[in-house]
Amino acid sequence: MQKKKYFCAMNRSERHLTALKWVLAAAAYGWLAWNLYHYDDYASLLAGFMDAGWGEWGCLALCIVLMPLNIHLEALRWHTVVRPLSPLSVREAERQVYGGMLGAFLTPYRAGELPARVYLMKDNKVWKEALLAGVMGGGVMTVTIIALGVVPAVYSLVVSELNALWERVAIIVPCVLAIGVGAFWCWRKRSLEQTFWAVLPRLAGWTLLRYLCFSVQMALMLYFCGVHLSMTSLLTAIPVYYLLVTLTPNMPIADAGIRGSWAVFVFSRYSENVPMIALAAVLLWLVNTVVPVFIGLCLRSDSGGYRQGDGCIDRRDVENP
Repeated sequence: MQKKKYFCAMNRSERHLTALKWVLAAAAYGWLAWNLYHYDDYASLLAGFMDAGWGEWGCLALCIVLMPLNIHLEALRWHTVVRPLSPLSVREAERQVYGGMLGAFLTPYRAGELPARVYLMKDNKVWKEALLAGVMGGGVMTVTIIALGVVPAVYSLVVSELNALWERVAIIVPCVLAIGVGAFWCWRKRSLEQTFWAVLPRLAGWTLLRYLCFSVQMALMLYFCGVHLSMTSLLTAIPVYYLLVTLTPNMPIADAGIRGSWAVFVFSRYSENVPMIALAAVLLWLVNTVVPVFIGLCLRSDSGGYRQGDGCIDRRDVENP
C-alpha cells in the first residue's frame, strides 16, 4: 500500500503542482457555483425537466448508446498507431483503451492513460515505441480539436458582432477542412507502412469521426436538458467548448467542474438556461468518462489482469510474451 505523502514533505515542484491542482479545482467549482447561485428560475426549470417528452429521453438514450462507439473509435485510433509495432486486434485495443481510461482517472493530468495501455500490451518489448505512438495519436486529436475550434472561437469570443458573411466563414472553414482530410484518408490504400506519415491519414480519419461522435453526444445531451439551440449555434459553440476544455489542465478532481464551467461560459451566450447547461456537461462527463472507468474495473479479473478469451489480455501474457 502506498504511503500517504503530506504537503510539507513534498519538494518544491510537487508542492506547486498540488497547489495548482487545488486552486484550479476551487476556481472551476467556485465559478460554476456562483453562476448557479445567481440563477433565479429554478421552479420553472424543474417543471420543464419533469415534463420532458419522448424526444428528450430519446436523445439521452442515443447519447448513451454512442458511448461505446466513442470508445471503439478511440480503440481504432490506438490500433492504427500501435499495430505496426506489435500484432494487435481491435478487440485487444478496445480493452487497452478501457484500461487506459482507468489509469487516466486515477492520475493527475491523465498521466497514467498511455502507461496503462502499454502495460496491457502482450509485447512489452516495444513499450517505448508504443508510448511514442500514443503521444502521436494524442497530438493528432489535439491538433484536430484546435483546428476545428479556433475559427469559431475567434468568431464567438472576439468578434461576435461580425455580419452573417463571417458567420458562414466560421462554419464553412472547419467543415471544408474536415471533409478534405476525410477525403484524403479515404483515398489512401489500406496497407500501411510502419511510419508516422503512412498511418497519419487513417489516424486523422478516425480522429475526425470520433470528434463528430462526441460533438453529437454534446448536442443530444443539451437537447435532453432543455437547452434547445439552433444548428448554427451548435456548430459554433461545440467546437469552442471542446477547444477550451482541451487547452485547460486536466485533473480528476476538477474535471467535472472545469467542463461545467466552460459549458456555462460558452453556451450561456446562446441560452440563459445556466443550470441545465452545466448539468448537460456533467452528465456527458459521467457517460463518457465515469461509465467507461467502471467498465474498465469490471473487465479486470481477480488476479489483476484481464479475462482471457475473445482477444482479451491476461497479465501472464504481459509478463511472459
